Order: sequence, then C-alpha cells, then structure tokens
Amino acid sequence: MIGRALRLEWGRFRARRETRAAALFLLLGTVGYGLLLRAVGGSGLPGAALVGAEPSGFHLAYKTARGIVPLLALFLLLWSAGSIASELESGTLRAPLLRLPRPAVALGKAALYVAAAAVLLGVIFALGLALGALTFGLHAVTADSIVLHTAGALLGSGLLGALLTLLPLASVVALGICASCLTRTAHAALTLALIVACVLWAATLLPVAERVVFPATLGRPLAVALSRAEGLKTESFRDGLLQHLLVNALWTAGLLGLGVARFRRRDLP
Repeated sequence: MIGRALRLEWGRFRARRETRAAALFLLLGTVGYGLLLRAVGGSGLPGAALVGAEPSGFHLAYKTARGIVPLLALFLLLWSAGSIASELESGTLRAPLLRLPRPAVALGKAALYVAAAAVLLGVIFALGLALGALTFGLHAVTADSIVLHTAGALLGSGLLGALLTLLPLASVVALGICASCLTRTAHAALTLALIVACVLWAATLLPVAERVVFPATLGRPLAVALSRAEGLKTESFRDGLLQHLLVNALWTAGLLGLGVARFRRRDLP
C-alpha cells in the first residue's frame, strides 16, 4: 500500500518545477562551497597539522558534505511541510485519497522525501569526493611516513557517516509531514515547521542535546569521518551510536504517528 503511494507521489514530485530548481541549487551550492573551501584554505588540516600529517582530499570532501547537509535539511523541511497542506488547500489530494487510505498517503510522502534525501546526499557526497580527488587526491593520511588511516578506511568512514546522517534527515522529514498534517494551509504548515525547527536547533545548545533533540545529531556522523581525515583518532562511530539511532527513531516515529493520527481524523475541505 505504501509502495503504491510512493510511486504515485514520485511522479508528482518529479514533475514539479520547484523540485528540479531546488535540487539544482543544492548541487551547484555543493560545488561552489567546495571550491570556496579550497580557495580560502578550508581544505587544510588544522587537526592533522598537530601530528604532521599530509593533506588528503577526503578532508575537503567530508568538510564540503558536512557544510551542505544543513541546507539539505532545510529544503527537506520546506518540501515535506508543504506537501499535504498545500494539496488539501488546492483540493488536489482528493484523487489519491480515493485510491489509498490516508495513513498510506502520509507515509508514502514521508518515504518519498527520505528517498529524495538519500539520493541528494549521495550526489553531494560524490561531488565532495570528486572535489577532494582533484585537490589533493584520495589517499591515506600519513604522518612521518606512518599511515594513520588508509584510503579504504577513510572512504568507509565517509560512507558510514553519510548513511547515519540519513537518520536525522528522516526526523526532519517527519517534522515537516507532521506540521503539514496538523495545519490547514501551506503557509501555516511552513510557519509551524520552521518555528519548531528553530526551537529544536536552539535546544542543541543544551549539554545533553544529543540525548534529547535530533538536530544535535545531524552533523556528528560526518564530523567523525572528518576527524579521521584530519589524522585524529579521538572519536569512534561506536561512541553514542545506539543513542544516535534511538533519538532519531523516537522522534521520527513520534512525529509521524502524531501527524498520521491527526490526518486520519480531519475533514477534507
């Protein structure tokens, strides 16, 4: 049932002009940000300089991807927040609801945006690697002829970091879908989603933020990969992995559950 909703939503999502424009903006922004880092010396190794490590293109790749992820999260929030509310407002949601139950429509939209996040994050990651390869080459991090991290280990760290970054991005999508289900207009949904997002981002300043709010977990996986590309061995993916999974799973399930429950009971205009 959700698979049918996902296929239906994919066709509509792909046909939107603003979708293509936003995706193009993200990709051009990734290239521009990576070139800016390269121009201002952002591809240097501040952490690795302490151990005399040679520069590696993995550093620029992961720094570029980490810098673009918040922008990707913002686009996902705006896309998902306007999804159901805008179609309810325009009346275009009646046709899908004639063929599918309301929970399947809401969850299909959520699955669509998570899939879009995976594709865009993969392209952003690949562009970052391409920029890193052209800058320094994707080689091992060494210091005084001692290999600190092999190229394979660095690439594996980056891939795992990108995969784990999908979890907080799924929470962002759940927040947008929830806001879209709770409100009657696209403007109200966007306003609610942005207000809640700002409150949650402000909460990341709390000492226990990573245990409470999902935005605090957004940059951590790629930060671990970045620290390895800097020649450091101070962080591990195992440290706080269960907490990372649990926090995002609870937020995603809770927000989607609240949104779907409200969507099932509301009257269509």
